[in-house]
Amino acid sequence: MALIDGCDLYVSDVSPEARKLAKEMGIKHVCENAIDLAPAKCEVIVDYAGFGQTTADVLEAVAPGGKVVVVGMGRLESTINTRSLILKEVKLVGSCGGTAQDIKDVYTYFATGKLKPQLHKITFDEIPEGLERLHRGEVKGRLVAVR
Repeated sequence: MALIDGCDLYVSDVSPEARKLAKEMGIKHVCENAIDLAPAKCEVIVDYAGFGQTTADVLEAVAPGGKVVVVGMGRLESTINTRSLILKEVKLVGSCGGTAQDIKDVYTYFATGKLKPQLHKITFDEIPEGLERLHRGEVKGRLVAVR
């Protein structure tokens, strides 16, 4: 949604395929490691991975007074450098979803065609294999189980 709304986005992903997709989507600032976002002085960084090191890296990379939002749970525990948290006065928050208005806005983007997610339909019987494909990193986009 941020890209649709004209925000200046910076993306970090260890996957070459994900970085390629980000560039194809029109994101101009793409790097491999979250720490490489530091020169951009991002005001907000969303950690979609949550692999511990990613959270520590974005705390180092975010601008002073910035905000880090952790939504990924790649690891359930993380060690962070409290020096950055304190001296940079960074806000570290977690989020498991948006507001009702956020969801309404997403549906509006779907309805107007501004947002076209990459969906792969599977049957309910294919869910176990679909989960394995997700675990192996073979799914680009979202799996949707349909009857």
